[in-house]
Amino acid sequence: MFYLFSQQAANISALEIFSLFFIYILNSIAILFLLLLPAILWYLAFKGKELRINKKRLSLILTSLIIFFIAPVFRIERLMEENVLGVDIKTFESQNILFSNFFQVLFFALILFFMMYFFMKHYKKYFLGLGIFTGLIFFTYYIYLFFTSQFSYYIEVIIAIFTSSGMGLCKALIDSSGIFYCSELFKDFGMLKVLFNAASYILSVHFLIFFSITILFYITGFIMFIDELIKEKVYKKLS
Repeated sequence: MFYLFSQQAANISALEIFSLFFIYILNSIAILFLLLLPAILWYLAFKGKELRINKKRLSLILTSLIIFFIAPVFRIERLMEENVLGVDIKTFESQNILFSNFFQVLFFALILFFMMYFFMKHYKKYFLGLGIFTGLIFFTYYIYLFFTSQFSYYIEVIIAIFTSSGMGLCKALIDSSGIFYCSELFKDFGMLKVLFNAASYILSVHFLIFFSITILFYITGFIMFIDELIKEKVYKKLS
């Protein structure tokens, strides 16, 4: 991220560099909060403890979340590479979506911070609820991306196995290793072809079972997480 900052700061004024530096800092605070919040909430639900957040920290977190959306440095997206599963958090040069320069973004962030700090005395629980809600929406989106990544992978593998003959599957698997070509060496062995066809169906069932387990794990796990937060009234343990 330092490299991106140095690249972006290469041809701008000193005031813009100063503003851009704090925009990167606020983005980092926001992404850390969004990634750690589910673990913190789960810990509070499990241990039954309370966590106090003072007005300055909460104002800083909420300001960081807003800057995260209007001048983002991070992008969350599903990995698109073949046979690679997961979610990638990519960094890129900060995008100024609403304002004409980064100083205006920083000035806007300062106004937000002081406004929220001023109203925090009477509306702290609402600001806190807003932060938790934003974090849970991000968590839901993250789980969605990870789930669709695995969903696409399993669907592609199962279809590939079902639509391939055993010999074709063997050749596809072994050609990449450069060891030998199954279809050329064993094309006259009917029994071997039957065995490979049977193996392809066994692999299909294997992946189908794991695919079903994955669906159940993510859906039930997410529902249990939300249910635990509500049942333990975790939102009341944050103040």
